[in-house]
Amino acid sequence: MSDAWSKVATFIPKLVIFLVILAIGFVIAKAMQKAAERILWRLSFDRAAFLNTYSEDPARAQEAGIRFGDTIEKMGGTMSTNLTSVITGRNNEISSLNDQISNWDVRLAAKREALQKQYSDLEVALGKLKDQSSWLSGQLAGLS
Repeated sequence: MSDAWSKVATFIPKLVIFLVILAIGFVIAKAMQKAAERILWRLSFDRAAFLNTYSEDPARAQEAGIRFGDTIEKMGGTMSTNLTSVITGRNNEISSLNDQISNWDVRLAAKREALQKQYSDLEVALGKLKDQSSWLSGQLAGLS
């Protein structure tokens, strides 16, 4: 029976870590989805307007392309910073959970040791009571 409990005790921390990692992946995927939707919503390309602008003023089209590139680069940097922040926060949560699990294992081992000592002490006390019972039975039998 204790083997089954020890297997459960070793499985639960692994399950918790799996669920935390799953949640982190879900949050990151949602953040990436929102960022991609914002970028795609803002972007629109009209080929005819571009060709018209380019034929009229190539320098203006080049400026627009550079501004567009700078905007994309800025957005990428912002997304990278946000993503790094989310990952760092989740890593801190994972470290905290690992510490709690380690402390839990220590507390469980101490509790198990205390309960084993208590059980052993109870067995000794029960043995003494049985000895006293036998002695009292012998004394009562001698009185009769």
